[in-house]
Amino acid sequence: KQELAALKEELAAKIAAHREELDLQRHRHEDELRRLKDGSEQDTRALQARVAELEAEKSRVRQEMQKELDKATNEHCEAIRDLHTSHNGRIEELGARHVEQLDKLQQTL
Repeated sequence: KQELAALKEELAAKIAAHREELDLQRHRHEDELRRLKDGSEQDTRALQARVAELEAEKSRVRQEMQKELDKATNEHCEAIRDLHTSHNGRIEELGARHVEQLDKLQQTL
């Protein structure tokens, strides 16, 4: 009987030790899972922040490109307007010369 009781006690001690080991493993796994989830959430937040930065940069570049395009368009329009004014001046000048020449021609006739 004593031997049986000793075996029961030994078995109970082994079961308790094994249960403790399993509890420790479970806690380690839970801690690791928590760390992984936290890391994943941090990575997600970091990626979301980076996406927001890139969107802001894209918007800024788009605005700069639009300004450059507007500037180039305005410069082109001004150049065309200046050319048009210059041509109109030449046409008026030529017209005035022709009128003078016609007047001279009429006077000589």
